[in-house]
Amino acid sequence: MADISNKPLSELVTILGRRHKAQPFPAFIQSLRLHAFKNIADLCKITFDFPLTALIGANGCGKSSVLQALYGCPEGFSLGRYWFSTKLDPINEESGSRPYLVYCYTSDSGEQREVVKTRIKWNKKDGASKNLDYWEPSRPIKKLGMQTLPGGARHPAIVKNVMVIDFRYQLSAFDRYFYLEEVEPYHAKKRRSQQDVIRLRSEAILLALSGVTRPNKADPVHELTSEQCRTISQILGKRYRAGKILHHRFHGFWADTVVFESESSTNPLRYTEANAGSGEVAVTLMVHKLSQAKPGALVLLDEPEYSLHPGAQRELLRYLLVQCAEKQLQIVFTTHAPAMVEGLPTSAIKVFEQEPLTDKFVVRQDRSVEEAFLSIGQRTIARATIRVEDALAKELLEEVLRRMANRGTIPPDFISLVDIKYFPGGVSSMKQDAAQYSRDGLTNVFVVFDGTESTVAKVDIQVITMAENTADGLSAKLLSLTKEKIDFAIDGGSSGGRPDQLIDATKRYIEFWNQRVRFLPFDVPEAEIWNDQLARSELAAVLDKASDVETQIARLTSMKAKDRFAYLCEVVSNRSKSEHIIALQIKFLKSWLKGNPSSLDDIETLLLEIRREFSQSLRH
Repeated sequence: MADISNKPLSELVTILGRRHKAQPFPAFIQSLRLHAFKNIADLCKITFDFPLTALIGANGCGKSSVLQALYGCPEGFSLGRYWFSTKLDPINEESGSRPYLVYCYTSDSGEQREVVKTRIKWNKKDGASKNLDYWEPSRPIKKLGMQTLPGGARHPAIVKNVMVIDFRYQLSAFDRYFYLEEVEPYHAKKRRSQQDVIRLRSEAILLALSGVTRPNKADPVHELTSEQCRTISQILGKRYRAGKILHHRFHGFWADTVVFESESSTNPLRYTEANAGSGEVAVTLMVHKLSQAKPGALVLLDEPEYSLHPGAQRELLRYLLVQCAEKQLQIVFTTHAPAMVEGLPTSAIKVFEQEPLTDKFVVRQDRSVEEAFLSIGQRTIARATIRVEDALAKELLEEVLRRMANRGTIPPDFISLVDIKYFPGGVSSMKQDAAQYSRDGLTNVFVVFDGTESTVAKVDIQVITMAENTADGLSAKLLSLTKEKIDFAIDGGSSGGRPDQLIDATKRYIEFWNQRVRFLPFDVPEAEIWNDQLARSELAAVLDKASDVETQIARLTSMKAKDRFAYLCEVVSNRSKSEHIIALQIKFLKSWLKGNPSSLDDIETLLLEIRREFSQSLRH
């Protein structure tokens, strides 16, 4: 199977969807219905159409409860492990409505099967040894529209391996002992602190890490593979060359000690979880556990973004998509992080919302990322970013957007979803940064150049010849678009770079240029908005003689358009800082807009195209 680990997120989503559609993953749970189940509305149905599913909602809405229900679906697994009755928190069945769950899956033969699992109420006559929270398959329920089987038979439960990881409680051995445990009485009598005890036990842990076996105290040490180190490095944005995981109970409980070795030619570091970030430990343990997941397994992750910054969250999402595709996993996770969801299809997003009349939670299907997080009071970072050359271009597009909103050409809310930005570095920096945009498959980033950068040349990579489909041939095609050489981050840079990676990166850039790059309908904004009459008015306010005004106008006319405003600002206000210049430009810009120039229609068309493409990217 081809390596897809370096594919952009958008491509990974497409690849995963195609593979699952062409051949549905084995033992795949397609839907889940819950009845009398915690705070979930009765007969609430959740469909699973995509191998990776995100559950989104406010705290206490039932996301983790759905993970627990999924855990209890396969043969040999019981929901009673997580949901059980106590005197303090009883499961109330007095109304006679017994909790049950119904799930649907497709057998290996292609048969659609629905299975009911019901909580069996304990009967005291059976004795105290009976499981108080036992769930067992039952006959199909007619009132749910389930198909009855001959002789009262029932469909067999799905056979599937299950892996559960709750990231909120992924504590290392050091963190759990140091922050949560008390010093044992034996050590307390000797007036030993937690630090003293950790020092005493560190020697035994070090010996176990070195390979000294202690079957009753520690499992065999696990050495991270080179592939696992690369994965952890990519997610966390750091470089690791090696690592070890030791599962032990030297502190009186079973937990993990993790050893990290950084990759550095000058000063490589070796440290344990005591000096690592909680995100480092969580990601390392997760990569280790997922590497052990069997093909076709059901993986349930509770808040996998815990302790990770947005960049690491996005890389973690990429990793989960790759694991789904390569191992045919079904992964369901809860999250409060937009970066863990952006780029997923709407069929993969499930939103928990509270019904006002019952206070129960229902699950809404097929919501966009923006809609999903607005429902819990959080605006996502999924906005359309428009990169422009300078401050004037930024002001121009923002003014036109406001004008379009006031006229009803676009919804007013769209303005809040658009960030128009410019950074120092000019055109060359923008073109080089686009290499990163194309590499990451960012569908919400657009680049708008001045008209001077526009080129007649168009490159359709679908119709290039075999001779052109080389590193040199594609680089020449790209040069015809960008007018300058683009540097790509590829392996083997010092030796010229891998040709296959260079070809792939160049094609991605060309596709980005074709789809995400636009040009203003004039050479430079400064020349477009310039107005001799307005300039005369500004000069007349500070110059006494009309002849002096005309002398300055003649001088301004002879200058390059980009230099005029700086000079005029100096003359009329004796100030030439950038904020003073842009304030003067805005005055000219508003005058230009009032004149309804013909190029204004072209700019509005450009912005409508960006809005349409951005909206399509959210839907996909």
